[in-house]
Amino acid sequence: MGMNIAFFSDTYNPQVNGVVTVLNILKRGLEERGHRVYVYTISHPDAEKGENVYRVPSVKFPKEPQHRMALFLSPRIFKLLKEQNIHVIHSHSPFALGHLAIAAAKTMRKPLIHTFHTFYEEYVHYLGPLKVIVTRNFIKFLGKRFCNFHDVIIAPSEKIKKVIEGYGTRTPIEIIPNGVDLTPFREPVDEDRLKDFRERFGIGKDDKVVIFVGRMAKEKSVEKLLENFKRVSEDVKNAKLLLVGDGPDREKYERLCSELGIDDRVIFTGYLKWPEEVAVAYRISDVFVSASHTEVHPITFIEAAASGLPLVVYDDPSNVIVARDGENAFVFKSKDELHIGITRILKSPSLKEIFSRRSVEISEEFSAERFVERMERLYEFYHKLHEAKRSMKSGV
Repeated sequence: MGMNIAFFSDTYNPQVNGVVTVLNILKRGLEERGHRVYVYTISHPDAEKGENVYRVPSVKFPKEPQHRMALFLSPRIFKLLKEQNIHVIHSHSPFALGHLAIAAAKTMRKPLIHTFHTFYEEYVHYLGPLKVIVTRNFIKFLGKRFCNFHDVIIAPSEKIKKVIEGYGTRTPIEIIPNGVDLTPFREPVDEDRLKDFRERFGIGKDDKVVIFVGRMAKEKSVEKLLENFKRVSEDVKNAKLLLVGDGPDREKYERLCSELGIDDRVIFTGYLKWPEEVAVAYRISDVFVSASHTEVHPITFIEAAASGLPLVVYDDPSNVIVARDGENAFVFKSKDELHIGITRILKSPSLKEIFSRRSVEISEEFSAERFVERMERLYEFYHKLHEAKRSMKSGV
């Protein structure tokens, strides 16, 4: 029997980020299996009308125009949920829509699931003067309180499960890695598209391309990538660094490129269309690199691996789920040593080929199909559990 499932999220199309990618994959996969998915999210001026997507008014987040905050929540939502005969509610953020999900589940007496997509403690610096009040310990307190309203918490990795356990929550935690639709990254890319991309961004056919895909922001340690690339560029004369994405610190990084004397070899693409343009960016590249230590379950790592790229990353429990040292990657305990692995791969076509084949094999472990299957089983379990409890209480 198909279920009716409600997603609640403070980010959704047309925004571009890992959470939105996961939501789209899960929604599409569940609908292909005969379930109906309703999305409750924030308004966006560029949003197209989507089937079973309901939006609440929102405004831009200060200093982060790509993010938005819900303004108010309409009681009409509860009427809609009742009409939709929702079986399971799944929240994807702990903010306004996450708390609306709690209220909806309590009102309708439905199972409530939450996925922790982000290490929120790492984003305190964006709060400006409020960070004096909203400390890491305060976030942990709120995290514990938020988790305890749910039937189960989904952790995409062992790393974030330990973080949630550190909050002191009594809610069960299930590890379910986020899935990735690997199809766009497995398929061959037309040579004309590769040529057009190179011409668009000034990349020569013989250039060796190092790629990073993600936010241009402090928590991604982009400055470390630039410092490492300066050392790579001194040893590999035709190397270029491709930074795909945008964010609040982009201008700062552009200035740093100039200070390091590498501005003519670093390319800031801004946001690219996902997945078609991003897939081309991976395909023209030689190695994927990241110095981030704030990943939960790094989807871009999986996309890069599926595209056949070797990885060079900082040694973090979430990163090494995909980047396996000596198999498809070089993993470094110091962010200042990434250049060693990058240079080795760029200078050794045979090593690149070995790592490339292994990356493709590893990426299969994180396919969308496996992810959707596991989520479907979890929804069914908690739906049946709630129905059994209700029957017991009613004496049926």
